[in-house]
Amino acid sequence: MRQMTRLLYSWRYVDHARAEAGEPIPDHHQGFNLLTPSTPEKIKSTYTIAINTPMHWQVIVIGYVRDGDDEYRSWAWIKSERPIVAAGDGITPLLAQANDIALEGLEGSDDCYARATIMAPFDASHPISPDRYAARLQKRLGLTKDEVLALADWGEPETMSVENDLLDLEIAREFQAQTDVD
Repeated sequence: MRQMTRLLYSWRYVDHARAEAGEPIPDHHQGFNLLTPSTPEKIKSTYTIAINTPMHWQVIVIGYVRDGDDEYRSWAWIKSERPIVAAGDGITPLLAQANDIALEGLEGSDDCYARATIMAPFDASHPISPDRYAARLQKRLGLTKDEVLALADWGEPETMSVENDLLDLEIAREFQAQTDVD
């Protein structure tokens, strides 16, 4: 099962206007799956193992941008420098950094009206490039065939050092739990 974790991917598409209106993200705009055929039970088990196991993660962020009548995508692809646990807030710094990179070149007139995020474990010995995930999600993420094919030319993801800013909080919780028992 652990070997299957490298084939896992999770994704979400968020339309900003709908999110600001307080609408929940529809089920068809988010999910997780494997790059290989599998049963729903195995997919769910693999997801649970992956997000709760320290491992390297990669994040792809796609910004859907309008500039007047023109529309384009702004991309970022990064991976964690060291293994992290994705569950809870563990992957949040990686997501925030990828989002910042994807949106850093926007001009004042650009309107980022939606974003998509793809997260997956990163295995340096058997890397899976962004075009594989994008091809699986092409229709769901509204990507063109040319956009997916262009991803195949990407080299390596940017590496980000994810500091465990939550370590002090975790220590405090553990200490509190110990004092509550005493």
